[in-house]
Amino acid sequence: MDIFADTLIERYDLGKVLERRPMTVPVAKTYQDADVLLVSSINEGITLTTIEALAAGIPVISTDVGSQSTLIPKQGLLRRMTSEMVHDAKSALAHLASNEDDRKQLWAVEENRLEKFSQLESADDLFARMLKGWNK
Repeated sequence: MDIFADTLIERYDLGKVLERRPMTVPVAKTYQDADVLLVSSINEGITLTTIEALAAGIPVISTDVGSQSTLIPKQGLLRRMTSEMVHDAKSALAHLASNEDDRKQLWAVEENRLEKFSQLESADDLFARMLKGWNK
C-alpha cells in the first residue's frame, strides 16, 4: 500500500502536515515526535495503535470504522471513503496544527474514554459468564 499512500499524499498535498515512517523507526520514537496519530483504516475494531498513542499523550483522529468511536469522539472521526477521509483528515490536521488547545482537548477527551473503556468487563470474562449462564 506504500505506493498508493504516497500517491494520495502527493495528490492532496499532505506532505506538509503528514510524515510517514518506515518500520525501522521504533514506535516509542514515533510517539515521542508525534503531534497526532491518523488512523486511516477502512476496517477495524479498536486499534492497538490508538491505545498506544493515547497512553503516550498523543491525540488520535480516525476513520469512523468498527468501534473506533468508543475512544474517538465525533470531532476526531473521519468519513471512511478514501476521498472523503483524505479531505476530512487534511482539514482536521490543519486545524489541530494551528490550535494547540484543541489538540490537547481532543487527547483529554480520548484519554478519559480510554480510562472508562479499560474499566469495562473483558471479552473473556463476558464470554465465560455467558457460557456459565447457558449451562444452567
